[in-house]
Amino acid sequence: EMTVWIPEVLSAATPLPAPTIASRAKVTVSAECKGAPETVNDQQCPAKSSSAEFGHIHWWPKKATNEWVQYDFAKAEAVSVIDVFWFDDEDLNAGCRVPKSWKLLVKKGNRWVPVKAKGTYDTKKDQYNRLEFETVITTGLRLEIRQPDDFSTGVQEWIVK
Repeated sequence: EMTVWIPEVLSAATPLPAPTIASRAKVTVSAECKGAPETVNDQQCPAKSSSAEFGHIHWWPKKATNEWVQYDFAKAEAVSVIDVFWFDDEDLNAGCRVPKSWKLLVKKGNRWVPVKAKGTYDTKKDQYNRLEFETVITTGLRLEIRQPDDFSTGVQEWIVK
C-alpha cells in the first residue's frame, strides 16, 4: 500500500533548494526598511523587478539616502561573486527604482571596506546584476545603496558565491 500526497498549491510542490552562503547568513538592514529582510536570501526570485510574488525589501518613502543590507556569516567564507536582483516598480507607477549607485563592502575586523571589483556595479531591471571581485575571506558583506534623488530603492534577492 502506498500513500500519495497531492499538493493543492504549486509552492507546496517545489522542493527547497540546497542551502547557500547567502541563505545561511543572518540578514540585517538599515533603519526604516519595509518588508521582511529574510526575503533577500530565501532563494526565490521573480522574473520581474516589480513582482511581489516572493517578497522583497525597500525603503519607500525615503529618497536620496544611503541604505544598506548586510549578511553576517556564522564562519569565515571565501567569496568572489555576488548577484543582486533589484526591486523596481516603475511599471506600476509606484515609488521604487533601481539604485542611483551602490557598492559592496567586506567586513575586515570591525571595519567595512570596499571590495576590489573586477567589473561594474550594474543596476539593470528584471535580471540579476553580477559583480565579480577579488576573493576575500570574511564573516560579513554589506550592500551600500544610494537611492535615487526622487525615488526609493529595494532588493528582491542577493546571492553570494
